Amino acid sequence: MLKDTLYYKDPYIKEFKATVLSCEKEKELVLVILDNTAFYPEGGGQASYDNVSFHMGEVIQIDFNAPLSSDDILMIEDEANKVIYKNIDIETLWPDINELDDLEYRSKLDLKDDVRIIKISDIDMCACCGTHVSKTGEIGIIKILSSSKHKDGVRLEMLAGKRCFEYLRDIYEENHKISVMLSAEMNKTSEYVYKLKEDYKNKEFDYLKYMERYLDNAESINLKDGVLCYFEENIDKNIIKKFTKKILDKDDVHTVFFINSNNGKNDYLFMSKQMDLKAIVKVLNEELKGKGGGGIDIAQGYFESDKEAIVKALKEIVNNSIYYYD
Repeated sequence: MLKDTLYYKDPYIKEFKATVLSCEKEKELVLVILDNTAFYPEGGGQASYDNVSFHMGEVIQIDFNAPLSSDDILMIEDEANKVIYKNIDIETLWPDINELDDLEYRSKLDLKDDVRIIKISDIDMCACCGTHVSKTGEIGIIKILSSSKHKDGVRLEMLAGKRCFEYLRDIYEENHKISVMLSAEMNKTSEYVYKLKEDYKNKEFDYLKYMERYLDNAESINLKDGVLCYFEENIDKNIIKKFTKKILDKDDVHTVFFINSNNGKNDYLFMSKQMDLKAIVKVLNEELKGKGGGGIDIAQGYFESDKEAIVKALKEIVNNSIYYYD
């Protein structure tokens, strides 16, 4: 009988003795028939010996024949883990046909002979041919990963035991990295990410408005030797950089000086296709109490001097050939 096989009698078995009944060669393989075995059919042996070795793959799929809400799924996960934590005995029953008629159990088939019933207290009873742990606590933990529509119901995917622990540890490590980058508490990273997303949207919107405002004007300007200067207050650095690059794409513009008043200082970003900005900011930093630098085509930093002094110094640098926005 099936119930006498070693993998059912002791699903934890790692070594066993058996009598070889026959051997047949098939291509490069030898087919061996034993009088008993611990090798579960079609599995090539017992699953790996972690605490969910029995009847569970790497990702477990469970199908429900009705819709499930998000709250339903959380409730299922909570209730399943409660059963695990109670460490309830799991019974294996081999009822005869008469006893079978009196049992209320789950099964997809109309079974009659050698029916194996797995019973977990008054929580669940089902017909199953797989190997099982002896107590629910050996499962350790489950975590539902996803749900998707399947036929008329829902398919859930989950992890259990060691694989679940390893997955949750990886998630923890990734969330910890994010919390450090955001300077956020680990249980509030999503709030911070949402805020960043909204800030980014607002900045993009501000950038588009800014571009529209100045590009329209730039088309009608009678430029003086291709030099533009902008004075603004409290503009995001990324917007300034994008804007300056965009203006510099114009054929009749070769240099852009952008001054952004921020917290009592005048931050600057200069870009040029023609002038040596490295040399220019060296002179300006000395004259305007500035700090910063860069290369020939881009430079950034700040000036402590006021706007009037900055305009005067820039005009001297480019021989008064400058058009500036205020």
